[in-house]
Amino acid sequence: MFYACSLDPENCGVKFGSKLLDIFLSSNKPRPTRQVSLWMSAVAYLASYLARGKFLPVSYVATMLKRLVDECADYCRICNDDIRPEAHQLFYSGCQAIMYVLCFRMRSILDVPRFRSELIPLESILMHKLNPLMVCLPSVVAEFLRQAKAGGLFVVSDSFIFEDLLESELSRAFGGCERLDTFFPFDPCLLKSSNRFTFFEHLL
Repeated sequence: MFYACSLDPENCGVKFGSKLLDIFLSSNKPRPTRQVSLWMSAVAYLASYLARGKFLPVSYVATMLKRLVDECADYCRICNDDIRPEAHQLFYSGCQAIMYVLCFRMRSILDVPRFRSELIPLESILMHKLNPLMVCLPSVVAEFLRQAKAGGLFVVSDSFIFEDLLESELSRAFGGCERLDTFFPFDPCLLKSSNRFTFFEHLL
């Protein structure tokens, strides 16, 4: 799919990314809870696709990020008092997707004032009581914050810890397969980590 999209980015490439986003955004409609893994997988695929797809125009990536940011901001506005990480898996998946894409696209996004302005709600999302910075994958959070500080993304940068981020109790509570912390499908394959899996094993 990635290769096919790279051959036709304006048609196939755009449609594929939009479809993944639509699947994730459908989570705000009444659906069986067993579909949570589908929604989380969709946004993980989307994050990896937007981050690694150099053939995708910056304007398209910015548009997709805006929709993710708006979705997370809306979630924060209606959030109840239950702050257990496991109760907000989709929210954290969305936040992690945003940060992951910006780890690779930060400079090109911030270079355009209009795109930068569309990320303004992100600061309040990350400062929300759900505390996504303490729940999402620490390596993603640390790299995102490093680049955000360098790019002057945040107005109140002192509100964030930019160094020495370690995995917290919250991130461990959200850990394992449910966090999809190694699930960025279009990233280069780390063979030393994955050589125990074979194509044939996935067919069993």
